[in-house]
Amino acid sequence: MALRRHQLSQRRKAVGFSQESFAEHLGVERSTVVRWEAGDNEPLPWVRPKIARALQVSIDQLAELLTSFENSTPSVDTPLMNRGAGYEKEIANGTNRRNMPETVGVGTASLSPLDDLRDVVLDAARNSALLRASIEIPGISGHALSQVRGQLYQLATDYALTSDLDPILRDLVVLRDRLYTAATTRQHHPSDTRDLYALLGAACVLLASVSHDLSEPHAGLTQAAAAETFAELSGDRALLTWVYCTKAMIASWSGTPHDVLGHVDKARARGVVGISAIRLAGLEARALAQLGKHTEAIAVLCAADDQRATVGEYDKLRELGEVFTFPLARQHYYNAATHLHLKNWADVEHETSKVIDLYGTPTVGKPWPVTLTLSRIYQAQARLQVHGPDGVRDALQPVFNIPDKQRLHQTSQALDALHGNLQSPLFAALPAARDLSDAIVFFQSSTATR
Repeated sequence: MALRRHQLSQRRKAVGFSQESFAEHLGVERSTVVRWEAGDNEPLPWVRPKIARALQVSIDQLAELLTSFENSTPSVDTPLMNRGAGYEKEIANGTNRRNMPETVGVGTASLSPLDDLRDVVLDAARNSALLRASIEIPGISGHALSQVRGQLYQLATDYALTSDLDPILRDLVVLRDRLYTAATTRQHHPSDTRDLYALLGAACVLLASVSHDLSEPHAGLTQAAAAETFAELSGDRALLTWVYCTKAMIASWSGTPHDVLGHVDKARARGVVGISAIRLAGLEARALAQLGKHTEAIAVLCAADDQRATVGEYDKLRELGEVFTFPLARQHYYNAATHLHLKNWADVEHETSKVIDLYGTPTVGKPWPVTLTLSRIYQAQARLQVHGPDGVRDALQPVFNIPDKQRLHQTSQALDALHGNLQSPLFAALPAARDLSDAIVFFQSSTATR
């Protein structure tokens, strides 16, 4: 069978290079040479002088080699796709690894039967994406960088709007590994390198939040530590501040307010930037409230309210996706959480009402922002203390209608606290309190079963 091949192949052989030795001499993958010679890709301008010197030709002669073809028969230089089913079977069985590219931290999908075939499909896609990335030509094109940025934006926005963690987590892992491979196996223009590290840091901090949502705070902190390193390498101080916010958020839900304040101090020592500073203040105020420092907590909230007017709504991090924003509704939710710990029930009612007014009430079965769900629960807490259990149901009933995929760990924690208050001696004997307790138990059990 005749194969169409560039004269480049003939010249390479004439000067005594195999494809492997030629690729090593140029500092590229063998598969890159294969694609040059097959006409699938052309060498980039910066590598052409090196190729011309290796082949002992001028730049003009090299251009002629790249535009003329010869006919030849299959040889050891034939690409994988032309070696037949037997060779592909060797690769599939793991018996021929000589020409397979290596990637850092990449495992191959097991071919043994698995309960979840979808995992096999997704793992195979992930590894194929990494293998492809590992053999692409040096550098990353503007189109490729724009593509991965768009993928990250979509995942970050889906996470903010839907909380459908299963596909988001899987796709995010694929994207993170692609970014890591691109950042560590090639040489790039310095600005592209910074962009890659920023995107990698954003992917890891998003993985930190997803891990936290799946009740794995330690995994979340591990992801956040990786995000911190990549954010520092990128030089993006706004992203670095957001990483510290994520660490503080995980510590807050873990009930360790001193750790929250430690993350806040580290962030301020590095210089907080943009809208992240408002979020950081909200987390600081909540931690101070958990520690019973009423005056300090209120002072921080007031300062954050004043600061928001100077920061404005636009922030560079918005370009990474909706989850990297801190809209006014979210700030009111943070305020409500602080007042909840301070037992300022009128303020909790006021702040949660602001959240509900800004978000509105989504249609049953449609996505709910998690801050809206939690605000509803906090409002129920405040009404329980002010009006008793009869005032709770209107605030709480919409929570029971949130889609299954949005029943996150934080929702369960907040409902557990409300359930505990309903079981207190002050309310336990009241029929309305028992009904609400039963409704919460049913909701939690159905969530656990799912």
